[in-house]
Amino acid sequence: MWPEHTFVISDTELVTVERVSGFLPVSQPAEAADYLAVWKRLTSLAVTGHKARQIITRLHDGLEA
Repeated sequence: MWPEHTFVISDTELVTVERVSGFLPVSQPAEAADYLAVWKRLTSLAVTGHKARQIITRLHDGLEA
């Protein structure tokens, strides 16, 4: 299963969207802002550092049980 699309934020004015059919540059400020908002939301949900290690260790230990 391939994600619908991925994106790369080059700066606040250019986002490159990768689709199955190719790359799509997004340079309209309002559209680029949508991707920035999505990125901010994703990073706010991300688990990092010690908490991420705890989750990975718990999952790893569950596989070995």
